[in-house]
Amino acid sequence: MSSAAMAATDPVDAASWLEHWTLEADGEPLKTHSSLLLPVRRNGEPAMLKIAHEPEDRRGSQLASAALGC
Repeated sequence: MSSAAMAATDPVDAASWLEHWTLEADGEPLKTHSSLLLPVRRNGEPAMLKIAHEPEDRRGSQLASAALGC
């Protein structure tokens, strides 16, 4: 999926997260009530990028990042 298509799907700049984490989009994004989920690949391995919209989900991702040293 192109960066333009992702940006049109969600107001969050998914392209900047793909660049930040060195990811390649690998499928259509999925929207939930609280997040955008984007199938991705990193170093050829499949993964899922979650971009949270709700404050509670954002706090959880900040906690996980801190715990992992990101």
